[in-house]
Amino acid sequence: MGKIFGKVLVTIFTILSVLSASLLWITRDVTLKSQSMYHDQSNVIWYILMHVGIIMTFFVLNSLYKRWTYGIVAFASILTLAFDVYLSSFMHNISTAILFLTAVYSLIIHSEYRSINLYWKLGVLSSISFVLGLLGLLGPSGIFLGEFIAEVCLSIGILHQIWLRK
Repeated sequence: MGKIFGKVLVTIFTILSVLSASLLWITRDVTLKSQSMYHDQSNVIWYILMHVGIIMTFFVLNSLYKRWTYGIVAFASILTLAFDVYLSSFMHNISTAILFLTAVYSLIIHSEYRSINLYWKLGVLSSISFVLGLLGLLGPSGIFLGEFIAEVCLSIGILHQIWLRK
């Protein structure tokens, strides 16, 4: 796979993920606390497409740069999608934690531009918003908001990183 073609694919799949997360919220019939709780709602297609975007983003990144953490993120997203939050909440939460932590780690550790603090700032902002959401400090749908802010920050970081990487 050519580097430019791979970068374009990563961009498309990253946009798909963030756009789907937005549409998941916009098309909701009920307001739920987290993205995962929409797995059995009428707009579940956006939840599935959000994870497809994450899976494919990190699958392509793994193909391009051969970084094991990218593969872990893709696999954790598959597990997060596979384990129903209501039937297997422990496994769902573990896979979500692995997904998030490995994505932040990948953003920071695989940067060829480590002197730029942008990746650290985006990683910390992602983590803070995710934790604040989990703690319920972002309102009744705080987990969703925290997840969304984290996804946007990580997406910005990934896109910035791949388009600057030679």
